[in-house]
Amino acid sequence: MGSYYTEKTIFHPVARLSSLRQIEKDIEMKCPICGSKQFYLKDPTDEYETYEFELDDGRPVFPAEPRELRPDTESFCRRCSWHGRWEELCPR
Repeated sequence: MGSYYTEKTIFHPVARLSSLRQIEKDIEMKCPICGSKQFYLKDPTDEYETYEFELDDGRPVFPAEPRELRPDTESFCRRCSWHGRWEELCPR
């Protein structure tokens, strides 16, 4: 069984901090296809009524009145064709 650490493992504190920041950046909430942070959802009672929102540090920001986002709420990317449940955007 090989060692967990390799000769390229970074132990310098500043380098390690920048690596952690890169990891945080990689797991931020965004569209899994195009990387956009702009989405919309449809009104369940009126399919033609949509509510746009943008993700800011993982929180949905609605320009008008806030809407409820449950894990199973269908969300749509404003930039590409992705759509799926809200929980699919959440980093694991």
